Amino acid sequence: MQLKIHWFTVTVKEINLEYGLALWDGWFAPNLGDMQSSGHGGQGFRNIYKSLVSARLYGNPSSMIEGEVETQYFHFELPGQACDSIPNKVFREFMMELHRHEKFHLTRLDLAWDGVPFTPLQVQKAVENNFMRSHAQRKTVTLHQNPWELREDGHMGTHSFSMGSKSSERMLRVYDKRGPVRLELQTRHKRATMIANEVLVHPVDQWADLAITHLRDYIDFLEPESGILLSWWEEKTG
Repeated sequence: MQLKIHWFTVTVKEINLEYGLALWDGWFAPNLGDMQSSGHGGQGFRNIYKSLVSARLYGNPSSMIEGEVETQYFHFELPGQACDSIPNKVFREFMMELHRHEKFHLTRLDLAWDGVPFTPLQVQKAVENNFMRSHAQRKTVTLHQNPWELREDGHMGTHSFSMGSKSSERMLRVYDKRGPVRLELQTRHKRATMIANEVLVHPVDQWADLAITHLRDYIDFLEPESGILLSWWEEKTG
């Protein structure tokens, strides 16, 4: 199993766009290339810059009064493919840099474990049998199956399980479209910032143990009477 960041969006406060571009050049450009102006604004910003694999930098908020420093901020957005191109140690060093100098908060952070020893169908069955403890409600569960969709490893048939609302601070996904099964813990806003502060600033070889505590705070699969973890879940979280 391998733990990695799968989505990373952060807002840095009281700093202008030029500083954001400089941060990009120093931390992410070596892996994702230079930022190029899109020539337009959007999503509440006057300027949008783009780099490789849909990475974006948003600057000069539309609500900012000309010359008013206090309302300046910029926003990095690194979706899945962009995060795949960034070594974990770079994310760690970037977070430490933010902690030293800037006011910031994360709006989204997804942690992904590749090659987990269970399937989306196993997770679905555990939920149906109430072999779980979770902050999410079962009515938010969805399972999508496509027997004819080709996986990235060449096998036929895909399955995707999710639990949690997209508008909530946490959501769980388990899917096999990539071939090896991936588990994702998607987090937003205060929860994302908290996990980043408690996991990403530590040495990368400590991330797995620290991240597991946040995963198990959200959900555990166990026998309800004995409290013993299901064997496939214990193999992943033990």
